Amino acid sequence: MDQKSIGSNYTAVVLAAGFGSRISEMTDRPKCLLELNGKTLLERSFDIWKQLGIKKVNLVLGYKKELIQKVVDNYKNDFEFSFYLN
Repeated sequence: MDQKSIGSNYTAVVLAAGFGSRISEMTDRPKCLLELNGKTLLERSFDIWKQLGIKKVNLVLGYKKELIQKVVDNYKNDFEFSFYLN
């Protein structure tokens, strides 16, 4: 069995509703939108899940959800998203 067929049996879950008080002095963006070498942590996760063949992603959103949804829009052809508001 290859990685893509294994991943198709899984659903990823992203808990992205928090304020990020411990990093609030560095940024006003949600933690999942912190950038490392030009990509956000969320984009890095999406890229890995895509390689693994994961198709379903559940996102729990809250603080600045509209910023996260902008990133998600770039991946709407790759995943089946479900959103939950905290």
